[in-house]
Amino acid sequence: MIEVDDGNIFCTSDGEGPAVVLLHGGTLNLRMFDPQVEALAKNYQLIRMDLRGYGRSSTPTQSPYRHCDDVAAVLDYLGVDQAVVGGESFGGAVSIDFAFAHNDRLRGLILEAAGPITGWQWVEGFPLSTAFKTAREQGLQAAQQLILDSPLLASAMRHKTVASDLRDIVQSYSGWHFENRDPAVWAEPAAIDRLEEIHTPALVVIGGLDLLDLRMQGDALAERLPKATRLDMAASGHVPNMEEPKTFNNAVLNFLQSLS
Repeated sequence: MIEVDDGNIFCTSDGEGPAVVLLHGGTLNLRMFDPQVEALAKNYQLIRMDLRGYGRSSTPTQSPYRHCDDVAAVLDYLGVDQAVVGGESFGGAVSIDFAFAHNDRLRGLILEAAGPITGWQWVEGFPLSTAFKTAREQGLQAAQQLILDSPLLASAMRHKTVASDLRDIVQSYSGWHFENRDPAVWAEPAAIDRLEEIHTPALVVIGGLDLLDLRMQGDALAERLPKATRLDMAASGHVPNMEEPKTFNNAVLNFLQSLS
């Protein structure tokens, strides 16, 4: 547990070598990257953390904060100067923010089903909006079940083990964001307007069965980031690292080796 401004961040560190940070998606926690630990920790220091308001980390106070600064604070605590930073969905959005705010500490980006990219104009609507409404009207448990039954996780829930893991993770989510306004601050101007500024090598992972908006955001990242490598995982949805861990791990390892 690491102290940050107005809070505490829970993190884990496995293995030794060049540092790799993986950040979870919304309503999830660092356990979603359990399938990556054995493969990556053989030659790298794999750092996972619960973002503020998720998992075992503290919930936000009324004071403004930046998720990307929490990532930097974890790196400081662990004595890491530079790292490859990446994440799934919301964690990918935090990784992009880190690229703008702490570019000097970034060796590479891993963007898996990344979104919402700040400034994105949603075509089909924000996928968790119904969960927010359900939480207010029917309670947290109903909202958690709605997320598990939603099209967002439909592909993942077809895998028995993945479904069990996701059920445990989502049902442990506190629901804080459903009931409170998050004072998190993001980089300005919005990321969608200046992706071309990020010259760090990036691996962009797109699930072929993911929602339309998230596939479109993946397209934008792959097309507009100057040093992007695109990986299409046609048989996966919103959490390719859990649905097809071997394919995901091999792609990440190849990407990390290319940075050497």
